[in-house]
Amino acid sequence: MEWGGFRLSKSGIKMDINIGLISFHVGQWIFIFEMCWKH
Repeated sequence: MEWGGFRLSKSGIKMDINIGLISFHVGQWIFIFEMCWKH
């Protein structure tokens, strides 16, 4: 039971990191697009 919970929390942390990276990249592209569009 403990091992399953540990595995679950590890994959949950991985998912949070992936979501954070995706949102960071999306934010970066939106920023670049805004900068190019304004010029």
